[in-house]
Amino acid sequence: FSNIPFRKEYQIINIRDLSRLQDEEEITPEILRNKKIIRRPGPIKLLGDGEIRVPVTVKLHKASKNAIEKIQAAGGTFEEIR
Repeated sequence: FSNIPFRKEYQIINIRDLSRLQDEEEITPEILRNKKIIRRPGPIKLLGDGEIRVPVTVKLHKASKNAIEKIQAAGGTFEEIR
């Protein structure tokens, strides 16, 4: 028996990828698809590589602790979606 069929495969993006979306106040999976940052539907995980300087609301499936800290330090918020 294996858990592989039940494992969630997250698409990984980094804080530096959000710098291309500085004109957006809210970042969602739909916006990431429209801007071609992600290519396929499915859950997304945000990692903390890079810097963010503008406050933004990020609504994604998961984020690392470091990524959440960087978003909050810039004055933004992170909301986990299902």
